[in-house]
Amino acid sequence: MKSLYLKARAACALLLVIEFCSGLVFFSPVSTLYRQSRRVNISQIGIIESISLAVMMALEIPWGTLAEKIGYKKTLMICSLLSLVSKIMFWKADSFLLFLLERIVLSFALAGISGVDYAYISSFLKPDQMTRFFGRYNGVFDYGSSVRFADLLGFSEGQLLLICVSHDDCLCSFFFAFALSS
Repeated sequence: MKSLYLKARAACALLLVIEFCSGLVFFSPVSTLYRQSRRVNISQIGIIESISLAVMMALEIPWGTLAEKIGYKKTLMICSLLSLVSKIMFWKADSFLLFLLERIVLSFALAGISGVDYAYISSFLKPDQMTRFFGRYNGVFDYGSSVRFADLLGFSEGQLLLICVSHDDCLCSFFFAFALSS
């Protein structure tokens, strides 16, 4: 019983760190510039993103069904590996078709991760712990995003804290909920 408790805490902590780091990523504007430098125009980028969204939506239910059969943890691992592969493909791509292929691979990964992270955590958290954890889980992404933008604008740590507390209702709610639940 103690081992399962420690495993659950470790998984929760790991997912919180992953979500925070996801918030730090400043990808979309940079990816547009990168694609343009590789001879892909804005219209083609729109086509790539549209196809990517359609593929991702089409794969949501099949991935959910597969995740229930092979397990949530395995699904998260497979999809994380696919996400890594897509990043390497993005780095090496130099044409419309290669960027499209990269986004299709990423669509597979994102469709697989979507909802599986919640299901995985829900499989070992008690109902009274879920609300608190998912509040933190959703809040750390916003916190990572705020850190990213403050760093981008050159704010100091003190200014960042002031921005987070005074301007971001989501972060204020997160810190308030965190303080109450601790």
